[in-house]
Amino acid sequence: MRCLSPRRYDQLPDGSTPPGTDDLASAEEVASALRTFADRQSFRARYGESVSSVTRIDGGFSLHVGGETVSCRHLVAATGIAGAPRTLDLPGGAGFAGDQLPAMGLHQRVDEVGQRVLVVGAGNSGADAVRLLAWTDREVTLSSRRALASQGPWPAGAAGALKWRLSGLPIGLLPPQLRCTDTVLPVDDLLNMAVSEGAVRLVGPALRFESHGVRCAPSPGAESSPEVIVPVDTVVLATGYDRDLDWLGSLVPRDVRGAPLHRGGLVSPHLALLGLDCQRTRRSGFLRGMNEDARAVVSTLLSHPRGAVRG
Repeated sequence: MRCLSPRRYDQLPDGSTPPGTDDLASAEEVASALRTFADRQSFRARYGESVSSVTRIDGGFSLHVGGETVSCRHLVAATGIAGAPRTLDLPGGAGFAGDQLPAMGLHQRVDEVGQRVLVVGAGNSGADAVRLLAWTDREVTLSSRRALASQGPWPAGAAGALKWRLSGLPIGLLPPQLRCTDTVLPVDDLLNMAVSEGAVRLVGPALRFESHGVRCAPSPGAESSPEVIVPVDTVVLATGYDRDLDWLGSLVPRDVRGAPLHRGGLVSPHLALLGLDCQRTRRSGFLRGMNEDARAVVSTLLSHPRGAVRG
């Protein structure tokens, strides 16, 4: 797994970038940079613990964290956009004899994947799954709703610098068609390569579960072909993610689609969100937009009565 933008743009608040020499930082390099930054700042970081509930109290919030109660004046929910993997809600699921595994954490569970695999979703998560499973002794099929695509490398020179500047403009200044998109193109051409080399079979969107397989539409571009039943032992779900905000309950209002309602990340005078796509700019939701969004959110919160900021 790699970042979508050059590492020189993926700066932490102290100006440091993930260590490494390749243009795009890997997940391991980003994790290393975050740990190093946290150590340098002497944060009171608690890892491996979840917030089970949050209650609004006079003067702030009360949180139950790892069996303890934590009180704070301000609360930043920085769980981002990829906290809860989506499931495959298709007819016939109760009769399906195979397994379903989310693409998230697949590298730790790859031994659980059967011989015949259907990867559902052709984004970056799908590419990561194919990278793990293709070119092995497994039979890998990829289910995609649209023709395979990749965004290509970040442009060099002046074109790259212009793209960077434009991505930092406030969303409200952009024409509606450029303000936000739910589609993040794959960072490389791996899926196209896997299909062209015969390491992966391409089919269309999954339609329903069968007892020992999944019925799929024909591959994009071959709509006149008949539907196919793909024999499957394991379905790998690369179907996208939802925001993990259920722990906040009714503190965060939602729109009809379930997306949180906020203004630049601010939900209420002492409650803010961070890491949302298109939160303030086209960079929001990416590592390259973290600094500016975090500074704006914290500045807004601290314009109210002072207190601790927890994320």
